[in-house]
Amino acid sequence: MFLTAAVVMLSMTAAFAEGENVDMTTNTNAYVLKINNYRLGEYLALNSDQYEAMTDINKAFEAEMLNAGAADKNERKEMVEKAIKHNLGYMKHILNENQYHMYLRVLNVTLNNRGLK
Repeated sequence: MFLTAAVVMLSMTAAFAEGENVDMTTNTNAYVLKINNYRLGEYLALNSDQYEAMTDINKAFEAEMLNAGAADKNERKEMVEKAIKHNLGYMKHILNENQYHMYLRVLNVTLNNRGLK
């Protein structure tokens, strides 16, 4: 289970190397999410209905994050917060309490690794 969690977290994050001290919020690549729905579904032990709903929710979340990345720098923080709020609201409706807490951990690590939190 730990290994699956690690794979999910790594698949949702991008590696930025070479030790550059770049403010990730100014890099639009930080806003490009490629969520591995299959791995996330396995990690959360979703049933088929939950999985289908999750993929739709994640498509919308990816689009909202792309929009935030393309927006003016001054608007990005608010747009990211709105996208996260939407995503968490929808996920709370389809996941049970344990799955939701597991999802929160994965999302939090992903956003922190990207410098968006």
